Amino acid sequence: MNPDFKIKFSPNRNVSLNGFIGIFLIFIFLISCKGAKEARFRGSLESNNCQQEFRYLNDNFLSQDDFDLAYWRSIFGDDFSDNSIMVAHTINLKDLLLAYRDNLDNFQNDPSLENKVAVMDNLQSLNHRINLVSLEISAVIAELDCEEEKAVQIGNFMRKKEGDTNTKLTVGSIVVGALGAVMTSVLVLNDREVRGERVAIGTAVIGAAFGFAILANKRKVDFYHERNPLKDFWEGGETSEIYPPAIWFYLNYEKNIHRNASSSRKELKQGWIEAEEFADMMAEKREALINLLFGKGGEYSADMLFQRADMLDQVEAQINWMKEDLRNLSMEILSLQTP
Repeated sequence: MNPDFKIKFSPNRNVSLNGFIGIFLIFIFLISCKGAKEARFRGSLESNNCQQEFRYLNDNFLSQDDFDLAYWRSIFGDDFSDNSIMVAHTINLKDLLLAYRDNLDNFQNDPSLENKVAVMDNLQSLNHRINLVSLEISAVIAELDCEEEKAVQIGNFMRKKEGDTNTKLTVGSIVVGALGAVMTSVLVLNDREVRGERVAIGTAVIGAAFGFAILANKRKVDFYHERNPLKDFWEGGETSEIYPPAIWFYLNYEKNIHRNASSSRKELKQGWIEAEEFADMMAEKREALINLLFGKGGEYSADMLFQRADMLDQVEAQINWMKEDLRNLSMEILSLQTP
């Protein structure tokens, strides 16, 4: 090959960065556009109403002050544990339990058909009530699970979009860097060092812009929840707009054996407050996050959607404890029949 070989440019053609800049801007515009598919996906999820209409077994909310555990312990003696007595109070079962125990004593003293029927009627009523409460708990858990799944699905969709955009930006950065290297080499071979330096600097700037775009690629979405299961859990109070009276009393009872001194609601709320997401924030940002998560919603990032889903899952876990306590109560009821 001739050592003086050089690639010649037409004397009427200028090598400029305008083409690079134009391509860069078009590329950024194309990857940042939100397609109709994304809009349809969000719309279908947001139109999914997780609230299911159902009547509560009891519309009257119970006060902590109305329950005297020491008194009821003296009534039931060793027949039931403290937690079972509390659960029986929560689901309005104390009178049925007393009637069942009395009829069982009568049957054991006089095993007549009449006394046996009375015991069986009481037991059926107790089991029926416990099963209805269990179904009520399942309905609340289903709503929480639906809200959690909705947040996770939108978060995953946004995370995928961010990943796709980052891939395109990375490819664009590689392409621009390669083209810049080729153009610089060509210009240098044609004794156009100054222009080659300009191309090198320009492509470096564009490459840096691609890198900045990757760092700044954090999508947000408007996500609203007029009925927010986290709101009542955060604010507390004697009554709840979301949770049935029995579940609300259970969550706020401060002598539950599953918690030492605080209620499950207060303990979980304290855990949220001490979490890194809240503890390391300035007061203004913390207030904005509280309004977002525990209010009616707003502009969510994927990370915030996943955090909301995690909180809903924690609330669901606390309510599931009530099912375990109902099972224990059922076992203690059956154990009364064993001499």
